[in-house]
Amino acid sequence: MKHILKALGNFQQDCPTIKKSKKGYGYKYADLHKIIETIKPYMQKHSIGFTQALTGENGLKTMIFDMTSGEYIEETVLMPNGNVLKGMNLFQTDGSRNTYYKRYALLGMLGIVTEDEDADAKGQFKDKPKIVNKPKLDDAKLQKAISGIKTGQYQVEELKTHWDISPAQLEALNGAKL
Repeated sequence: MKHILKALGNFQQDCPTIKKSKKGYGYKYADLHKIIETIKPYMQKHSIGFTQALTGENGLKTMIFDMTSGEYIEETVLMPNGNVLKGMNLFQTDGSRNTYYKRYALLGMLGIVTEDEDADAKGQFKDKPKIVNKPKLDDAKLQKAISGIKTGQYQVEELKTHWDISPAQLEALNGAKL
């Protein structure tokens, strides 16, 4: 995974913070179209792409891939279903839910942030950007990471920058270096 992690790290260094310009019910957010419009040239520059697919009854799989090596990282989130939002029918609610989860899954997988466009009199943003959570390192990826560390393909520090690693997982990864 050294190619995808390097490309993703370089992408994160280049990609600007995305402005929250869309108004919701008492809050602002960056809409999916604006996010994709902003990240597209930076993804192309670093030869990475993404895909998002609905899986099963209520899953959303997001995959970030390196176009050169074919390496990828992926995460699936389960979305709540069956709820109908006020003023919407079930299909509209599902569309809204899907777009919401696509937006935040993509931001999380890419490790990019959004911030409010509104600035105070000093030109400082009222709300500091929030760091998006890194994807969790599951057991299957942990085993691949351990094997990769043993062969020199991965470094623990590199993995820590891209994954949410539990203390027990970190101990296993550090043990693989020996």
